Amino acid sequence: MKLFGIEDDDVINRGDVLCPRDPLMPASEMLECELEVLELLDYKPILSKGYKCIIHLHTIAEEATLKDIIVAYEKDDKGEIIEKKTPKFTKSGARIICRIATRIPIAMEKFDTIP
Repeated sequence: MKLFGIEDDDVINRGDVLCPRDPLMPASEMLECELEVLELLDYKPILSKGYKCIIHLHTIAEEATLKDIIVAYEKDDKGEIIEKKTPKFTKSGARIICRIATRIPIAMEKFDTIP
């Protein structure tokens, strides 16, 4: 692919996003998302505020930190799903809505704007 205004020595990195000039693709260092906590590491069996991990978004892999757990949906001993608002931690098998911070801004579309 040839791009107008890009010289051969300009660097295009993995994860760069091609978008129109107006409006530009929004970029953010903080995102709110829904996660399915499949399996945590044996030496880190609890997911809590400050948990460090790698986020894979589009074609990039970036260090991220869990800032807040807003809601956690966990199964109890009977298999019923319990909703916990602002829990301090959660374990494997939970579904959570949380805020994650990245080290650098990442281009991403808002869920509401995806056709």
